[in-house]
Amino acid sequence: MVQRKTLRASLPATGVLHAPSNAETTLTAPSAGIVIFPEQMPVVGHEVARGQLLASIVPRLAERGDMASLSEEARKTQLRHDLAHKEHDRAKMLLDSGVMAERQTLTAQTTHELTHAEMEAAQKRLNQYRQPADASGSGIPLKAPLAGIIAQSFVSNGRYVESGEKLFQVVDRGRLWLEARVPEADSAQLAQISGAAFKVDGYDDVFEIRPGENGRLVSLATVIDPVHRTLPVIFELDRPDPRLPLESFARVRLFTGQATEALAVPESALVDDNGLSVVFVQTGGESFERRLVKLGVRDSGFVEVKDGLAPTDRVVTQGAYLVYLAATAPGAAVHGHVH
Repeated sequence: MVQRKTLRASLPATGVLHAPSNAETTLTAPSAGIVIFPEQMPVVGHEVARGQLLASIVPRLAERGDMASLSEEARKTQLRHDLAHKEHDRAKMLLDSGVMAERQTLTAQTTHELTHAEMEAAQKRLNQYRQPADASGSGIPLKAPLAGIIAQSFVSNGRYVESGEKLFQVVDRGRLWLEARVPEADSAQLAQISGAAFKVDGYDDVFEIRPGENGRLVSLATVIDPVHRTLPVIFELDRPDPRLPLESFARVRLFTGQATEALAVPESALVDDNGLSVVFVQTGGESFERRLVKLGVRDSGFVEVKDGLAPTDRVVTQGAYLVYLAATAPGAAVHGHVH
């Protein structure tokens, strides 16, 4: 039945869903080397915690020499540290006996701490080139800078990568940006925008963003894109439906006016008849009448009918196009099954 509904004026636009600029990051290789995955391998779609180890990079030996040289350097720093440690202990003993000045003891302590730092650095450098089964003990660790999901993985375990090469994209799905593109001709109405609703291919649901409740208006552009002659409007949606894929195309309506009561039908009742909007009204049983309608505001899957229908009319909302095909067939009457 045709009925009166509360509708809001809106602007049609196209848009794209993507992660906020501060809710996604791409990890790159800090050095050329071999990628080693940990036991819990990073897989696209898996959730990761902030600071979780995703992989390690075992650098090329050519950058620092061979393993024998690294082992020799680590051993030398160990010996220097041991000697400095004994000198420090001896200096403390002489200080307690009053034989050595405090300044000399401080010098011995500083030497001990410096050699300890050199020993740790040499050992870490050596460990970077070892490749045990567990990557947590080798190489340069790569950890997730934020909590979220792995949106893309560009590498496989054991693969050689160059410095700066992309490894993983991590995205926080707790927020989502809808970037709508408004035609230049509608730019005067941007100041009136109060919310947005959008649909994505593959889903029947209409997703609405209500600033102050489940999202906010991020920005209204004031510079027109010289190529597409549009202005971007960005809304942020909190706790979005996890089914919504990033970078998907969206059909958007930007609400620009106060809500009004109007006679309305579902959008599925409309049929495009050579550029004209028509509906099919049930006249009795399985008989239908084609009606030309004048349309107005669209909102949440409904469209205002300014002329052509009365509140007592009953219209086809499912299979309207099949009724249209039957009506336009040569010699056919306008009838079909009631839906």
